[in-house]
Amino acid sequence: AIAGTAESSRQEEREGSEEEHPDLMSTALAGSMGEEGPPSLEYIQAKDLFPQKELVKEDESLQVPFPVLQGEGVEYLGHADEAIIAISNYRLHIKFKDSVINTYPGVDNEISVPLRLIESVESRDMFQLHIICKDSKVVRCHFATFKQCQEWVKRLNRAIAHPSRLEDLFALAYHAWCLGGSADDEDQHVHLCRPG
Repeated sequence: AIAGTAESSRQEEREGSEEEHPDLMSTALAGSMGEEGPPSLEYIQAKDLFPQKELVKEDESLQVPFPVLQGEGVEYLGHADEAIIAISNYRLHIKFKDSVINTYPGVDNEISVPLRLIESVESRDMFQLHIICKDSKVVRCHFATFKQCQEWVKRLNRAIAHPSRLEDLFALAYHAWCLGGSADDEDQHVHLCRPG
């Protein structure tokens, strides 16, 4: 009789707790899924896996001298002699100020070199940044001080180093950022898909 009494009291406790907390399992599932829909993990966009680094400017008045691509983030922006120099996760960009030398026909006043196209970077004559490209082009940029030239040599050497992870390649960041892009962004970069 005692065993029957204990069993019936346990059953009554379970029934009472179910009345107070109806279907605990479904409540827990609803809480984890959120009231609006599926788990928040599904709301992470691909571009969130490739955050942009913080921009380091030598002068707060400087502006990025080129339109950036999807997933491209300018990391360094500074002055060189008669030029503005920038390094992004995709390219080295040098915009020379207008001068008599830079206004000759056939002389570009802007140079943009993809980082993976750069073979080596060195300092020459103390103030000159000397960049040798894999397509045999040579880019030179002069600086006012030796210290400034050395700093840009270090930055460029870090930028052109072989990536330690596959995720560090710009192509993956570009693709991820394009997945969430708008039609305006596609129109802006349609020139990248043209042959030649």
